[in-house]
Amino acid sequence: MTKKLLVLTKHFPYNMGETAAESYLETEIGYLAEAFDEVMVVATEAPGDRLPVQALPANVHSVSLGNVQAMAEKGACLVAGLTARGGLAVGAIRSETGLSHKKAAFQRYFVGKAARKWARLVPALTATGFEPTHAYSFWFYDTALLACWAKELYPCDRAVARAHRYDLYRDRNGAHYLPCREYLLSNLDAVLPCSDDGAETLKCEYPAFAGKVVRAYLGTRELPDRCCDPKGDPFRVVSCSRAVPVKRLPLLRDAMALLDAEGARIIWTHYGDGPDLAAVRDGAAGFSSVRAEFPGNVPNAELLGIYASRHIDVFVNASASEGLPISIMEASGHGVPVVATDVGGTSEIVRDGASGVLVPEGVDAAGLAVAIRRFYDMDSEGLAGYRRAARRSWVERFQTKDNVGILLDALRGKVN
Repeated sequence: MTKKLLVLTKHFPYNMGETAAESYLETEIGYLAEAFDEVMVVATEAPGDRLPVQALPANVHSVSLGNVQAMAEKGACLVAGLTARGGLAVGAIRSETGLSHKKAAFQRYFVGKAARKWARLVPALTATGFEPTHAYSFWFYDTALLACWAKELYPCDRAVARAHRYDLYRDRNGAHYLPCREYLLSNLDAVLPCSDDGAETLKCEYPAFAGKVVRAYLGTRELPDRCCDPKGDPFRVVSCSRAVPVKRLPLLRDAMALLDAEGARIIWTHYGDGPDLAAVRDGAAGFSSVRAEFPGNVPNAELLGIYASRHIDVFVNASASEGLPISIMEASGHGVPVVATDVGGTSEIVRDGASGVLVPEGVDAAGLAVAIRRFYDMDSEGLAGYRRAARRSWVERFQTKDNVGILLDALRGKVN
């Protein structure tokens, strides 16, 4: 029997920086192509007229559904959920009872969002003659509903989903609620949180489904070892994220302002774009001893090329919430020490006092500046020790070639 894998994403392979975590798929897709005869990647939220940005193996095809989440589309999703009267969507809606009005509205929006994507997905697959035997959702969110529904309509033996941050931690949602959790856990064959912290959270909240929950680290491709780089002068600091509130880029800017006031000779480069970037750029314009650079969105392959060819002294992540940040894995893999908030699975990558420094989630600008200054004041020998430890952490746990096997086993029914 021909093995056909349906991969459900938001933007990959049409990703132009909207979804940083999906950069992982650029490496993983090659292993999926080797394991399956045909692979269809469906980007559910990328513009329909956008051409693929990321390269795909010969037996991997892609389609964009064009469900861009603008305000009009969000309103249409809510209406679709409120007016659902039959079919697969109703089963998901009826899986939860006794919800508050606020949660019920959120649930209807969530299911309506999936239903509108489903209404475009089925014709798209029909047009290509693709009938999946396996389904893989990169997110434990509305695309996971599509994976469940694929099992109902197609000869689909297994459906699995990864889980990251916003799709896993209820306290990171404004309503402190994530819809259809038990429905998803009942109908998926496995859920793969990307950190131990995430796996334990799901197991504790839904003990009846603990056997379906398996931690599956993400990873990176092979990365060059830059552990022997000398300390830079000026000192080079890099950050990389979407400029959105949860990433707290203004906090990092304020920390840099304090270091600038102290006369620290630093080049700070932030890669990534978003709604907070303009204000951060404007706030950094008056720095004197610190030079701030904002290249904007950079394709992942190009970014890794920059890391491989340019010296970096420390990587900083000030996020208020994380799953298991690939940006930190990529920095660590190049032997770059990390300053990061101790949130989500970050401590599973960064070993405090060995490969980097962890600061509390509630850290202020002064505390973050102190952590960065710790490396700025460190001699080359001390910094080299951190560089070696960062690289070692990546080698031991965060290479795609070692970690993709858990996903493949889940798709083959060899876990739980």
